[in-house]
Amino acid sequence: MSEPAKKHRRGALAGWLFVCAIAAGAAMALDVAAARPAPWIAASPLGRAAIGAGAAIGVVLAAWLMRLALARRAMQRGEGA
Repeated sequence: MSEPAKKHRRGALAGWLFVCAIAAGAAMALDVAAARPAPWIAASPLGRAAIGAGAAIGVVLAAWLMRLALARRAMQRGEGA
């Protein structure tokens, strides 16, 4: 009996990046629309959302790069599939 096809999970990265980009764009648009801009982003309305969205994008990209590096390392050793 043949092996079942492997499920590709690469679409999850694109989905999370899209969600983070939309959140960052919305937060920045609300900051620009504020009547009185604050000197620091976290002091403005929803500025912390922009910081959080940027942090989320960084964490998702770092996890993806680490997964890629570890998979490549396992393939070089002949351990992974």
